[in-house]
Amino acid sequence: LAVMLPEFKDAPLWRQTARERLVEMQRTLVYPDGAEIELTPGYHWVTLNNFLSVLDVTRRNQVELPAAFVTGLEKMFEYFVAIAMPDGSAPALNDSGWMAVSRPLQEGLELFPQRSDFEFFASDRKRGTPPAKTSWALPYAGCFAMRTGWKTDDRCLLFEAGPYGAAHQHEDKLNIIVHAGGRAVLTEGGYYSYDRSDW
Repeated sequence: LAVMLPEFKDAPLWRQTARERLVEMQRTLVYPDGAEIELTPGYHWVTLNNFLSVLDVTRRNQVELPAAFVTGLEKMFEYFVAIAMPDGSAPALNDSGWMAVSRPLQEGLELFPQRSDFEFFASDRKRGTPPAKTSWALPYAGCFAMRTGWKTDDRCLLFEAGPYGAAHQHEDKLNIIVHAGGRAVLTEGGYYSYDRSDW
């Protein structure tokens, strides 16, 4: 309302309040390592999209957002790089299904064109450069990934050793996900399948 109806006398107060709440919500919902507190890639993407919708409205109307908020968005996109499997998918952690990291990182690349690692995933490895490191630790999320490299047939082990997460979590920590030979050989169930029966 503050952005779209700037002629209201209280619009500057609304805008300042919204900016403060936005930064506070990001601080509350996102760990310092960039992982959303549900620790579920699918809901991480939902939360990131919600933040991006605010960014879209403000940018279209030449309203600046705090630099810390934009830096936080970059860390949220980087989360997808950290957990990416060799086939370019994000694993089905907690209440999530397997999903391609290319879609979120295409949006990340638009906002952060200097990130050649985002471009690497956004282009399905056709452009950009692979991330400089192969092992990744997200200490707040408790997610640790070890890889032999960034090719589709490389090996990757991802270890979940963090908290249960908020809301959309499964009480199944200390999982190990292994990707080798171009496919997942040990995985987590994720949300599996919703029940379609009469029950």
